[in-house]
Amino acid sequence: MTETYFDIIIKEILYLIHPNLNGPDAYQFAELYNLNMEIYTAKAIENKLKILFEEDYTEVKKFMEDNNVVISGSYILETLLNEEYNTDIDFYLLTDFGVCDPNDVYLTKNFPKIKLPNIQMQEDKDKHIYQYMNGLNITYIYTYKYKGKLIQFICLNNIIRKTENVYDDIWNYIVYAFDFNVCKLMYYFNKGHYFANIYDIKNIYNKLIILQNVNTFTVVGRLKKYISRGFKIYND
Repeated sequence: MTETYFDIIIKEILYLIHPNLNGPDAYQFAELYNLNMEIYTAKAIENKLKILFEEDYTEVKKFMEDNNVVISGSYILETLLNEEYNTDIDFYLLTDFGVCDPNDVYLTKNFPKIKLPNIQMQEDKDKHIYQYMNGLNITYIYTYKYKGKLIQFICLNNIIRKTENVYDDIWNYIVYAFDFNVCKLMYYFNKGHYFANIYDIKNIYNKLIILQNVNTFTVVGRLKKYISRGFKIYND
């Protein structure tokens, strides 16, 4: 059945009410009134990016769309849950640096060149690091500050292309590679429109952490971070 103008107005009012709810109540409200929380989250993130970047927003949006860049991580999580973690913004870029030598973990001087948005950012050279992910593939992370906000450009290396849609391939990678359900989130622009992917929305609203493909090297510190935000580890 086609939505009437009145239906659309009512739905917009419901979307305005939703941020005043928290946790399970917010999820039940969205389910009851058939609210698409991916659309809601994408719109909310767009508004936050506009406020942060102001006159640079158009350049950031163009950078993301032209280079198939996505945002993932706690920035999306706090937006979905209407909370504030003072988190950084993680931009993920597709790159092809090849397989790296695992013995070179301390050689941080020769970072591959990547394309960045044409905006004024303060480079934090001390925090330019790389870390392991998926065996010998090393993820390069470039850290900057913009108006006091920490911004990271994270290079996804050697993603296997399986579909014609690059965003589907990035999403498949995130779902497979990231070890917590609360990390499996993605925001992106495609053909002028914004989108958000949320892997496990019910458990996220209930603030439950589901562990998958756990990397013990990083899991303890990250668990402490999420537990401090009110999340609990799910025990089946």
